[in-house]
Amino acid sequence: GVEVVKGDYPTRFVRAALDRIVAEDMLAQLQVRRGVEPPELPRLADEARAELELRVGGPSRLAAIMDEESFDDGELRGSLMRRVRAAYYVDRAIQPILRPSEEELRSAFRTSLHPLRSFRFEDVRPEMARWLVQERLRLVALDFLQAARARVTLAFVAPLGGS
Repeated sequence: GVEVVKGDYPTRFVRAALDRIVAEDMLAQLQVRRGVEPPELPRLADEARAELELRVGGPSRLAAIMDEESFDDGELRGSLMRRVRAAYYVDRAIQPILRPSEEELRSAFRTSLHPLRSFRFEDVRPEMARWLVQERLRLVALDFLQAARARVTLAFVAPLGGS
């Protein structure tokens, strides 16, 4: 929700985004190695897109952001499918995150900073469930990456012919 000039992203935002991408990719690869895709992967990717649209302010805002960043729909779809695979792996191998209980949803609705605060819980229950699943994934993925840092080295390589 923070507005920044294109290309002038604060280092902490870039680092957080890279950490999340790396963690989700590692978790998704663990799921892929199991040889079983999450059931209904396309539908779950659509739900992940709906949750992302909610976070950024709607479908038109997401489209504008994607246009500004030259990010096409195929890249977004791939990213969302990676996220679904990571969430599925976490839910099966680390801790349950995909099916929050009614009590967990209501508690998160009351106590968390989320984009649904201006609505009644009963009116946005499915959206709240999607939001909470993504928050849980974000936290578990970052914990996973922190634990893996001793075994993983990230190196940034300049593009060929570039700086």
